[in-house]
Amino acid sequence: MTPRPRRAPGPPVAGGITATAAPVAGAIAVVLALGGCGPRHVAGPGVDDDDAIVTIVTNVAGAEVWADGVHVLDLRGTRGKIAFEPGVHRVEVRADDHFAVFTELRLAARERRELRADLAERLP
Repeated sequence: MTPRPRRAPGPPVAGGITATAAPVAGAIAVVLALGGCGPRHVAGPGVDDDDAIVTIVTNVAGAEVWADGVHVLDLRGTRGKIAFEPGVHRVEVRADDHFAVFTELRLAARERRELRADLAERLP
């Protein structure tokens, strides 16, 4: 099965793909944590009922999210959602002047998960 990370439903962005990103006030806890929650229906262009939805939360506004080696999302704030086919996916969150965070996700059909990525600032 070919991986096809896609943005979850939200306001349109370049290329006709949709993304949801909302600013979050304050600092995000210093963790890289994964937590699951129960399935729910998600509708939107390019998102199937069986897709897993991962919410990315980071401490750096405008961070880039890469999945399976493909750039899939520029966060508008510090939060965004991406839809994935079930399976194993490598996710990277990165931003200029910060160390990137990498993780591998094993996602089930209709799974909902939050990925918290605290990016440490690079010192000069």
